[in-house]
Amino acid sequence: MNWKIKLFQYIVLIILFACSIYFIIDLPKQPYGEISLGIILVLFFINLIKKKVISIPIYLIGFGASIFVIYSAFTFSTFVNKQRSKFDIPTAVIFEKSNFETSLKKAKSENKYIFIDFYTGWCTPCLSFTKNVLTDEEVGKNMNDTFINLKYDAEKGEGIIIANKYNVHSYPTLLILDKNGFEVENINNSYNFIQKKKEMIEVSIKYYNRLNKN
Repeated sequence: MNWKIKLFQYIVLIILFACSIYFIIDLPKQPYGEISLGIILVLFFINLIKKKVISIPIYLIGFGASIFVIYSAFTFSTFVNKQRSKFDIPTAVIFEKSNFETSLKKAKSENKYIFIDFYTGWCTPCLSFTKNVLTDEEVGKNMNDTFINLKYDAEKGEGIIIANKYNVHSYPTLLILDKNGFEVENINNSYNFIQKKKEMIEVSIKYYNRLNKN
């Protein structure tokens, strides 16, 4: 009977391990996968202990904790995926669809600054900025004249790499880069968590004037 219990423990461990790895990949900026994986590793070493009095109670607690964390990760992931679709709306600001290196080349050839909007699917202010500011025609005209505009989900694809490159940890983060890719300004710091049309127009005009002076 003992070997059946051990087999069951290993099967559950493998399933929970696979789920943990999945959420480490799927939610790289969230701790769910790492927490669950840590619990699994502890349980694996406990499985080597022969004394049932020590191992079984801890196993029950560990399994329960890991399952709870994975369930929380699944719930959060489902929510984020639904929210991400809300960002896919037409905006007056034209965002580049090419990769970062291609966008840098375009900025050099057109002699423009680069604007980057870093967001995440779970960030409510990010969605508000997209819906209420980036859809404004005057904002769009000024930003399109001044910037090569980029928009990155900091938890997906190239967005993870670029967010790490510029040490982005809060959202939304709005950066201005020069045509060589060096950071010129973090608008959040300059305008105290910018969310308004007026400030975006002012920023665009400021950098447009700098381009014309040069």
